[in-house]
Amino acid sequence: MKKYIFYLLIYFTSASSALFGMADYERILWDYNPIKLELTVGVERRIDLPANIQDIKIKQNLSKLLKSLDIDNRIFWLAKKPFSQSRILIIDDKNHQFIFDVSAVTATATKGKQKPPPLLVLINKKSKNRVSHKSDKTKEVPFFKKQLSYIDLTRFVAKETYAPERLRNSHYNINRVPLNKAVVYNLINGVSENSVPFNIKAEPLASWSSGNAFVTAVKLINQSKHKIILDPRYLKGRWLAATFQHHLLFPAGDGADNTVVYLISKRHFEESLR
Repeated sequence: MKKYIFYLLIYFTSASSALFGMADYERILWDYNPIKLELTVGVERRIDLPANIQDIKIKQNLSKLLKSLDIDNRIFWLAKKPFSQSRILIIDDKNHQFIFDVSAVTATATKGKQKPPPLLVLINKKSKNRVSHKSDKTKEVPFFKKQLSYIDLTRFVAKETYAPERLRNSHYNINRVPLNKAVVYNLINGVSENSVPFNIKAEPLASWSSGNAFVTAVKLINQSKHKIILDPRYLKGRWLAATFQHHLLFPAGDGADNTVVYLISKRHFEESLR
């Protein structure tokens, strides 16, 4: 099979992800829609807001199931027992109001008790910083760099996945994030040309975040005796974009029985899969 591998012409300037001091964060842009957050019982989750917290409004019946602690602009939530989705309102001292739809589930084989990264909530505006100039004018400085395009994110991850080590570079606005690498068997549902259901094993390889988007590289392995033509419409989950390295999987045992799909999502891979 002819392999169409990305030969990237753009080389990213190396820079530490510590430039903004936010490595290993899950970042989400507040767009005035409720932020869905699923907790795991017994695993504490930290949420960082743009300003110090003034008030947290939690329903009385939920307070028995959810331990909540806030310090400055940080919230620490720990679910004591499973509970269905419940709405929480948070107000900071800058009068920003954030709505969270929070639920909790017990740990499973695929969703273990691994501690997730802190959730950083961003607001869609520019911060005004006083800069020393002779004219003493206020200069507006973006709080974050411009969001990278889906093409940029896909190219970066394709390079990280296929390129030799010497050609890989870090990027100031793309950070590696933790990933549950448990095998997934129902990521792609469909039937082959012979009307045989797909039998594809999906192995999550690595995941990155940039701004309010996540991109995950997942290896797909055909375990059937039939060729499979891949189509993004067969993917299970909530994805902003999906790109296959190759669109054809040969039968199991062939050298071309596997490929990689690059999935871009608003939330972590595991949360987007549901």
